Amino acid sequence: MEKIERHIYIAAPAEKVWDALVDPTAASKYFVVPVLEIDPKPGGKLVYSISGGSRLEYDVLECEPGRRLVHTFHFPWFAEDPPTRVIYEVEAMGEMTKLTLIHDGFPSRNETFKDVDGGWDYIISSLKTLLETGTPLPPPMDDH
Repeated sequence: MEKIERHIYIAAPAEKVWDALVDPTAASKYFVVPVLEIDPKPGGKLVYSISGGSRLEYDVLECEPGRRLVHTFHFPWFAEDPPTRVIYEVEAMGEMTKLTLIHDGFPSRNETFKDVDGGWDYIISSLKTLLETGTPLPPPMDDH
């Protein structure tokens, strides 16, 4: 099994990092697509808006408020790829916070893996920038 794991240190209290993870308004600022809904409890939904008015809906599997959020993940355009799982872990470290992102459940480096691998770097970097400066990173540009 393959997984993506990233760690980032953010100069902000854990409560602010958590709030940015579970508040759709805040998440829409640093995510690559608008976040319509986040219901951070088992059985809750995460809903993202994508081009053409389509929606991506994921199920919340676990939530330990302030510390851990786990949800399903699947791109419908890669129908052959099985659903995977995204885990956010928030760890207070004095005046800063360690955020760990784990995206696991990939049977191989399939199309979904290749599509999201670099995207997570942008998302958590933009979250860090937003919390430290008040402004997220600019939208990613394709250099090709």
